[in-house]
Amino acid sequence: MAHGGAKSKIESENTIYSPSVISLNDHHVAKEMTLSDIESIISDFVLAAKRAKAAGADGVQIHGAHGYLLSQFISPLTNRRTDVYGGSASNRFRIVKNIIERISDEVGIPVILKINSNLIRGNHFIENENLTYLRDLTTMIEEAKQAGCLAVELSGTGFQQLTQITHPYFIQQAVEIKKEVDIPLILVGGIRNAKHIQQVMDANIDFVSMSRPFICEPDILTKFKSGQFKARCILCNQCFVLPTTVGRRCVFHK
Repeated sequence: MAHGGAKSKIESENTIYSPSVISLNDHHVAKEMTLSDIESIISDFVLAAKRAKAAGADGVQIHGAHGYLLSQFISPLTNRRTDVYGGSASNRFRIVKNIIERISDEVGIPVILKINSNLIRGNHFIENENLTYLRDLTTMIEEAKQAGCLAVELSGTGFQQLTQITHPYFIQQAVEIKKEVDIPLILVGGIRNAKHIQQVMDANIDFVSMSRPFICEPDILTKFKSGQFKARCILCNQCFVLPTTVGRRCVFHK
């Protein structure tokens, strides 16, 4: 479940919301959310979880990564608030924690969280701002667990710039975080062959997640079990644009 925030598509005169005033690529400016706006968004996430449960979903994932609204609150680069939703790691994470708590209490459905493991777009190294963010991330994950979150999926920002990396993009961050937290971790990003999966398992990370390889080959796990070593996916990221240009999802699909 996600809210686009400043990354939302602008239609007619709709207002685009964000934790702070953000200038968008098309020269529109996102509106800083009021406390009332924030409470409304939290309630909307809870209602979405109720609908998911009513539809038969086994659980929900809160999308706090990839620059969408909750990610904009988490990042000090886009959250410049000075109230209870800005400043410290706990304050920037407050909206996410409140969403998890309310879903756990009011809906009673399992909740997992997806969150960026890096702060600087396209930088997978643990240094400078990413190092500071890593410490913040440990705090946030602990608070997610306290709120009722059952697992955390570690992704990252700028993964389109990391396609030449020959190991899972954010495995170093996952290893460091695993030392500090006691909650199941899921790693996603750049995992596309049996060696990558084994690297994640050997690093004591609890679960492996893939997206683009499944778009390319929905039966990839069956193929791995049958002896295929590598996914066909080349991480070209065309699955982001092909649906709107040629009406298909993958360069290998006809």
